[in-house]
Amino acid sequence: MADRCGGGSLATDDGTGQTGQARQGVELIRHITDEIINNGDLTLARKVCSGAYVARKPGLSLPRGPEALKMVVRQWRDAFPDYHVTIEDLFGAGEMVTCRYVAEGT
Repeated sequence: MADRCGGGSLATDDGTGQTGQARQGVELIRHITDEIINNGDLTLARKVCSGAYVARKPGLSLPRGPEALKMVVRQWRDAFPDYHVTIEDLFGAGEMVTCRYVAEGT
């Protein structure tokens, strides 16, 4: 079985019930969480964020694009050097991904 989405055919035969697009979104969120947020590898921001990426954080004026993600992660990690995000639930459907997580730091 295949779903048509975004002009491409996306297989759903892996047993998860998620389309290829949803799986890619879930994998991307895990990658961002593990490598950029938890490990602090800000060089990856350019690989995962387009120039149109928008981050919103009250009280902070952020540019568009990967620099926004880098600024936010830097701010968290500067305030809490041991900052760590644990994904509790992660689900993708179509082009949407949702995540429930716990963020900790001292």
